[in-house]
Amino acid sequence: MAPKRLDWARAGREVKLRRIEVGWKSQEDAALAAGVGVTPWRKVEGGLRTSLGTRTRVAIALGWPPDMIDRIAAGEDPPVVYDGDRLTALETRFGQVEAMVTELRNFLLRSQP
Repeated sequence: MAPKRLDWARAGREVKLRRIEVGWKSQEDAALAAGVGVTPWRKVEGGLRTSLGTRTRVAIALGWPPDMIDRIAAGEDPPVVYDGDRLTALETRFGQVEAMVTELRNFLLRSQP
């Protein structure tokens, strides 16, 4: 069976929509917040595949899980992100990251001989 084709254009459209939701009027502001260059950000929004590191930083800056851009390209819908209260949103995200770190730590401990 052939692997499923990834729709980077769809992912780029969702990134742009989320950027506007977050309140970044320009790609320059968004790129600065994400810690990536403007050109890589434009490539993501333009539907071009970029490095995993760029996609990860963009997703995190948008308040998404690190692999969300790839998941959107694979057909998954973007998550609904609560932005009503920025502090609450950050606390929620921190809790998610903390849980992922704990899960990774436990996995690594189980993997040791």
